[in-house]
Amino acid sequence: MSYPKEHIEYIGEIGGELRQKLISEARALLVFSMMTQGPWGDIWCEPGSTVVSESAASGTPIISSDNGCLKEIVPNVGTVIHETTITQLSDEECRNIVNNLPNPEIVYRNAIIQWHYLKITSLYLNYFKEILN
Repeated sequence: MSYPKEHIEYIGEIGGELRQKLISEARALLVFSMMTQGPWGDIWCEPGSTVVSESAASGTPIISSDNGCLKEIVPNVGTVIHETTITQLSDEECRNIVNNLPNPEIVYRNAIIQWHYLKITSLYLNYFKEILN
């Protein structure tokens, strides 16, 4: 699949208000975890992706690869594609993926359900209580 150059713009690394603006105005965010050298010599997937929670909190759905933690955290806020088939998708398959993404309200609601700080705090407290017992 190829896109005309007028649809693609490389911006480079960004942060702050510009990052928030671009994430919140995007139709979807592509998040692909890449294999990298681990600390003990093994190859491993990147351990996490902050941009997934940032995007979901903005109501922007995610399209991700299925490696690393992405296959666990993306399904309720977007869609996961098997990493070996990403480059083999037809134009029609890509359009179907984008057209079947959850709407922003659902993405935001699911982000809050999954990652609200009170929920995460409660999970940590329960985990620590279990360890102490």
